[in-house]
Amino acid sequence: MLKVAGYSNGEIILSDKQVISGSVILADDGKFFPINIGKNIEGFLNNENNYGFLDKFINKEIFLVGCGESFVIPSIKIRKLVHNKGLKLEWLTTKSSLDTFNLLMEDNRSFFALLINEIKSL
Repeated sequence: MLKVAGYSNGEIILSDKQVISGSVILADDGKFFPINIGKNIEGFLNNENNYGFLDKFINKEIFLVGCGESFVIPSIKIRKLVHNKGLKLEWLTTKSSLDTFNLLMEDNRSFFALLINEIKSL
């Protein structure tokens, strides 16, 4: 069973030793798709034009969003968009969403995740 084993600025480490750089859409079957969110995370997350990928996951139950290091409140438009696709929305910081990812995997839930993995300058 795939799980998230680690997380650091710029990388998500999976239990099968794969390392994902940057932000990603990660499905419960282990498939992942890098996604370029740009520098304006809140702008990306609250622009409904950025959610065309939802149609690829119409058979899933839950859409998990890790919105980065700081919590970004999802707009009503985004919540309605996700609801209209028949998905339950779980919206957390990325660090919290990784724990939730692992719990959903353990519970054998049908889901996919958008994980914003920011790279902070020191």
